[in-house]
Amino acid sequence: SQLSMTSSDEREARKSSRSWAGTPEPGPSAVRVSPTAQATAPGTSDAPDQFTATHTLLVDASTASGANLNLSQSALLADTGPVPVRVEARLADEGLPEPSNVTAEADLELRSLAVTATSSSKEAAARAADLTAEEINAELARVDREVYEDQLATLGEQIADAEERQAALTSQLATVA
Repeated sequence: SQLSMTSSDEREARKSSRSWAGTPEPGPSAVRVSPTAQATAPGTSDAPDQFTATHTLLVDASTASGANLNLSQSALLADTGPVPVRVEARLADEGLPEPSNVTAEADLELRSLAVTATSSSKEAAARAADLTAEEINAELARVDREVYEDQLATLGEQIADAEERQAALTSQLATVA
């Protein structure tokens, strides 16, 4: 089974680079990170307290699961259920802070999902957006796999029933002949 959503990293990597407040960072990425605007008092640092990163997932409509994917429901996975729990655990394993906010917005016309994370560092925001996108993909694949396995089990039962009926008919025909 092919994943129904793919990261835009491969398509965007050739066109863009990650940028931090207008300064290009080495290495291509489709994740966009920008500082969150903060008011500062005179004489204080104007360094931002929060960074926001967005990772865009594109639906692969050429697959059956992609063609039937409900993007609005998929967007809910960013902050509901097992996805945020797994993301927070992975960030903790990497020594990065928990994001202050994670959202996902579905664009039904473009068939895309924009995952946005806000955190105290640019690295944490980018990683939170990336991990959330990965975990949404993994959760969708897990659900697809469960549906597939359920269908296989049902078909296996139907085949076993058909074989039993065939054996019974074969036995009946043997007694008639």
